[in-house]
Amino acid sequence: MDDARQMNLSELESGKSRDCAVDRLMAEIFRALDQRRIPEELLLRLARSEPETLHYCIDRMSDPDMSREEGAALTRILQRTGWIQKLMDALFSVDRETAVRVAAVLQKAERGLDLKLAVHLQSENPGIVMRSLELIEVIGNSRRLVPVLFGLLAHEDPRIQSKAALVVEKMDHDFLYTRQLLRHSDGRVRANALQAIADRADPETVEFLRQGAADVDHRVRSLAAVGLCRIGDPLGWQILSTMIQDSRVAERRSAAWAMGRCGSKETLAGLETVARNDSDERVRALAERGIRSIRQRIAGQDTPPS
Repeated sequence: MDDARQMNLSELESGKSRDCAVDRLMAEIFRALDQRRIPEELLLRLARSEPETLHYCIDRMSDPDMSREEGAALTRILQRTGWIQKLMDALFSVDRETAVRVAAVLQKAERGLDLKLAVHLQSENPGIVMRSLELIEVIGNSRRLVPVLFGLLAHEDPRIQSKAALVVEKMDHDFLYTRQLLRHSDGRVRANALQAIADRADPETVEFLRQGAADVDHRVRSLAAVGLCRIGDPLGWQILSTMIQDSRVAERRSAAWAMGRCGSKETLAGLETVARNDSDERVRALAERGIRSIRQRIAGQDTPPS
């Protein structure tokens, strides 16, 4: 047994981690798993403490320092007791960061986890739909989900439309849905579609970025410009240079944000001028944030390798 695993067991047995009976029981289960024996008696005892055990599993699986072995052991316990679905249901009542970490651990051992989450996409509760999308964004890998996600583009909640577009693009490696997304009536959907593919460097991506560069929505144009700047296309900086001088505040805010994302030492002076002189406080703040980001990137590039 490795040192990290031994430390976890020692904490459980001493009661230091949570100081409750379920911790000692979990230590017994770990020991049984290590010895490849799962006594029915232990599983029955575990079942009787179900609420505490589920809470324990969530706490441990959301700990970034948890060992891989422990995560696998906890997943096996959940599988053998039939509690995977109960734990998944619990992910809708914990904070987002915890839910995402637990789902990532479960995904390694539970096949089709994203398809099981897809059931919740049909919920009438927008919060449940949104949490399902957040989890699928992290663990989703089944193309069978794409048509269901695409159907959410007609959802009445614009946040859900936007998130669904982002998840579709991340899973749509062959760009089967990209053209439809970039023709969507909601600018946020079009923006998220571009955001999800902006870091790809293939010819089709460039085509979509150039299409986005002519969009009427400032968010779409700024994201397209970032993508173009990153691949060295001068059109990207031309777009941002025009937007940052626009009389409309929304245009300048988007441009200031985007310039911070793709700016360089050569463009730093222009952003510094915006940070000093723009009439809008938010534009100035975004420009200052962008300046810090650019300087950090420059410092990182200038640091010699160790």
